Amino acid sequence: APRAGTSLDALTRFGLIAAVAVLFGISGGMLWLVGYNYDGLFGNPATKIHPSTYLIVLLFAWRSCASGNPVGYIVHLADRRPASALMAAISIVLLFVVIARQRPGMAGMIDTFVAAALLVLMLSEDDERTFAGLQTVVHVVMTANALLALFEFATKTLIFPYRLDGVAFTTDLRSSALQGHPLANAMVTSIYVLALLSGARSLSTPVRIGLIGLQCAALVAFGGRSAMVMTIVLGGCYLLSKGISKLRRGRVNLLGAALGFMLAALLPVVIIVAAYYGFFDALLERFVSDSGSANARVEMFELFKHLELR
Repeated sequence: APRAGTSLDALTRFGLIAAVAVLFGISGGMLWLVGYNYDGLFGNPATKIHPSTYLIVLLFAWRSCASGNPVGYIVHLADRRPASALMAAISIVLLFVVIARQRPGMAGMIDTFVAAALLVLMLSEDDERTFAGLQTVVHVVMTANALLALFEFATKTLIFPYRLDGVAFTTDLRSSALQGHPLANAMVTSIYVLALLSGARSLSTPVRIGLIGLQCAALVAFGGRSAMVMTIVLGGCYLLSKGISKLRRGRVNLLGAALGFMLAALLPVVIIVAAYYGFFDALLERFVSDSGSANARVEMFELFKHLELR
């Protein structure tokens, strides 16, 4: 079996960083531009698998062979991450069932479950250089994603709009940025904001605060109501608990407190300027008029009347 704590080789390290960059930065709308029918309703099943998934599978195969003992390597990873190994095994079995029954959804099994499990298994080798590279690429891609979202919001021009079977969906002017869909962007951005609040200790405090502000502004551009509410609730609870804990210890950084009071004094000015340029109009309109989105969810529950309990 491979030695515990063995560092990843250069090819695997670079491949994992590239796979994560492709996963976060390449949407189905971008793939349409190069003739890759990823999220279309019909087409070649091979194109329904995201390029990042192909990279992850190839890297896992390479890493298994490069270890010199593929079976031992897989057993070693399964021992370190049993839940991920179980998910990979179940997903592969389910994949064969779907193929045997000639049902749709084969690519979805690989994209959703197999790739995620294999990625976690490879990251279980605890290679610090790889983790540092992954953090950097996530920060860079998410910053570019937020900046692009704000640009689209300000100009009302979608660079990579969501496409339905290759046709750009232009009636929805919410920012699509790099993720290709407003709600996908909102979900990922919300998780990233909470991660910046509770982690990202390698970044300085001013940089973290700046990134959090940028991502929160992008959340408004994406218009994901659930993502915004969850970010406010969970982020607010976290900040409140940390603030109370800090005050109870009786040690407050004077420079940080002074900076906090200065920012609090400038906050009304920022809010007034943002309101003047219509920044909050889109947010309020999303909650007041959502083009029937909420009503569609209510109507969806009527389907349960036609289903038996079994």
